[in-house]
Amino acid sequence: VLALVLGVATALLFSWSRVLLMVLFPLLVTLNMIPKVALGPLVIVWFSYGISTNILITFSLCYFPILLTTVRGLREVEPDLLDLVKSLRGSRWQMFQYIQLPGALPYIFSGMKVAVVGEFIASDRGLGYLMIQVQAALDTPAMFMAVMLITLIGIALYLAVLLLEYLIVPKDARMS
Repeated sequence: VLALVLGVATALLFSWSRVLLMVLFPLLVTLNMIPKVALGPLVIVWFSYGISTNILITFSLCYFPILLTTVRGLREVEPDLLDLVKSLRGSRWQMFQYIQLPGALPYIFSGMKVAVVGEFIASDRGLGYLMIQVQAALDTPAMFMAVMLITLIGIALYLAVLLLEYLIVPKDARMS
């Protein structure tokens, strides 16, 4: 949820400021290119094990897909609609609320579908931690159970995003 809120807010700032887009967006795209698995051990060294490390890694895995797809969605809004709101003296917030956000919703949901959860890298409890422990002990049934549970949780979260998209985004605007 934090990645969703900050990803959409950052994308909105990029849509409002061309200078910000030109200066910071290439940096964020470059940061996205760094393999998160490679950053995991560094984050653990810097912040130790714990929930804050899990949140930071999960945030970085979810933030970038949401940000990148939302920026694209905000940029692909029909320019004539934006000109109409400007000619009617609409504020930036009204332009975002009534034109840009509805137009970008399919992209936002697309980013949410791509975002994955990274509990494995820095967990000291939970299913990721259990998988690492049973893998080291070569406990195949427990490993299979942990994989199945993580898979079921992932499917449930994905279906929740699909249901939310179904309820919010009009059918003809959804991305397949």
